[in-house]
Amino acid sequence: MKKNLLLSLASIAVLALLLLAAEMILRYTSPSLDDPLVREVVYDGIEWYQVNRSYLKKYFSPTDPLIPELKPSLFKKTKDENLFRIVCLGGSSMFGTPYQMTATIPGMVRKQLRHLYRKKEIEVVNLAASAINSNVIADFAPRLVEFDPDLVLIYMGHNEVYGPDGVGAAGLEKVFPFITPMKYRFRELRSVAMIRGMFKSE
Repeated sequence: MKKNLLLSLASIAVLALLLLAAEMILRYTSPSLDDPLVREVVYDGIEWYQVNRSYLKKYFSPTDPLIPELKPSLFKKTKDENLFRIVCLGGSSMFGTPYQMTATIPGMVRKQLRHLYRKKEIEVVNLAASAINSNVIADFAPRLVEFDPDLVLIYMGHNEVYGPDGVGAAGLEKVFPFITPMKYRFRELRSVAMIRGMFKSE
């Protein structure tokens, strides 16, 4: 019995090492599998962050025919003293559906603040999207700290029932809610991203 236990543990250890090796190889050979919240870009000699519009796909099934996207906004990588940065989070109402870009909540906030504080550089980053709920926001909101926002605006609540892993989530996740963020971390693995990509809806 002891021998069988040792063999089982050894098999698990070998499998774990193989998975780790595959993950490391994919990290170096398949950068396209990396899907960060923002990407660094350079325009006219200025460094910017550009919001990755496909970032939300890890929160949805790869077989979903329509996966919400973020607005591919640009904001400066280097934040100077005169810049006041606002980040907007939420669902479709904050995103701006179905209105034009200038008629969204972030657009109106930007316009009003630029009118009131003409000497300040007002930057409003729209990280809202249709069909997402507080599970999604709670997962990526901690990453906003690195962008040093001066103000975060949140307007949401409509999607708590049918959004990703909401009220209709699996019973196990209702009993053990810590499973949901663990699942999102698991989906960030390159090997998992590659497998999920095989089932992507065309």
